[in-house]
Amino acid sequence: MSSNDEQLQIYCLINELGQQPISSETAVVIDQKLKLQGYKNGIGLGFNNQPILTKFGVGATASYDANINGGNPEGPLKIGNLIFETDPNLYQKSGFLVGSYVNLDHRHILSEGKYITLNAGISYHYNNEHNLGINSQHVTVCSQNHVKNWWYINACGARRNINKKLSNISTSDISIHTKKLFQNNTNSYSSFQVGVNRLQENTYSQNQIQLEYQTVTEFGASLGVIVKVGEDVQDTLSLKNSFEISYTKLFKDKPIEMVFRSTAYGGSQIFGIDRSDLTQSISLSIPLTKRFALSVGASKTNSAIDYYDSVNPTISLQYIRN
Repeated sequence: MSSNDEQLQIYCLINELGQQPISSETAVVIDQKLKLQGYKNGIGLGFNNQPILTKFGVGATASYDANINGGNPEGPLKIGNLIFETDPNLYQKSGFLVGSYVNLDHRHILSEGKYITLNAGISYHYNNEHNLGINSQHVTVCSQNHVKNWWYINACGARRNINKKLSNISTSDISIHTKKLFQNNTNSYSSFQVGVNRLQENTYSQNQIQLEYQTVTEFGASLGVIVKVGEDVQDTLSLKNSFEISYTKLFKDKPIEMVFRSTAYGGSQIFGIDRSDLTQSISLSIPLTKRFALSVGASKTNSAIDYYDSVNPTISLQYIRN
C-alpha cells in the first residue's frame, strides 16, 4: 500500500476483504499485520505465522549537507545601517557525507488493538574534505490504543541529539493525538487526527497543535496533509506554523513519494530588528531496489534579515539492510 500509516492500512485491508477474492499470499500478509496490532487470531484462518516483534536494522547513507559543522552563514551581518564582520572560523561548511546507522524496532503487545512501540538508533556521518563528522542518537516510544469503532488514542515521547563541531542540538517531544478512521463514498479510506505536542529545544519549550489528514484511494495512491501551529515564545526564533502535503503513488509495487513543506518561524529580534524566516522545501523519494532508496529535492529560506537567506539542494542515497 502507498500509505505508511499502519492503522489506516489495516482498516483498508479489512474493509476490502469481503469485496474481492484475494490470494493466499495476501491473506497471510493481512493476517500478520493484524497480529502485529494485537489481534492474536489474525483473520481467523489459523495461519501459523507469528510476527517478528524485535528487529535490528543497519544501513549506509551518502548525502549532501549545507551545514556540516553547525556554523554561521558566510559574510558580514547587516542590520539596518550596521555592519558586523563575522568570524571566518565559524563559517558553515557544506559537502557530501558518507556514514552508517544502526536501528532497533521493538513492539510489545498489550491486548487487541493496544501495543507499545520502541524505535531507537545511532548514526555517524563523515565529510573527508573538511574532516568533519556528525553523530546523532534518537529514541521514540509510543503507546497505540484502539478505543472503539476505529477511534484511536496515541501518545508518543521522543528524544533526538545531533552533534556537530560547532553546535549540539537536543530535542524532546511529547505528544498525544486522537485519530478516527473512516471510509469515503468514493471507495477511498481516510484518517483524521488532532493532537497537542510539547516541544523542548536547547533553550526554549513550546506547545503546538497538530492536525493531520490522510486518504488512500483504490488506485494505489495516498494524499496526506499535516498542519502545525505553535504558541508564541518570547524573544526566541520558533515555529509559528507549518504546512506539509505529500503524495505517494505505487509504481511497479514501489512507493514514489513527493513532499512539499512550508514552515514559518518568528518571535526573535536582532538589535531591535524583528527576524522571521520562511523555509520551503520539496523532495522526491524513490526506492531504486529493495535495498537502495534515493531522495532528491531543494530547500529555500527567505528571512527578514538577508544574512539568513539560503537555497540548498537535498540529496540522499540510502542502503538498507534489515
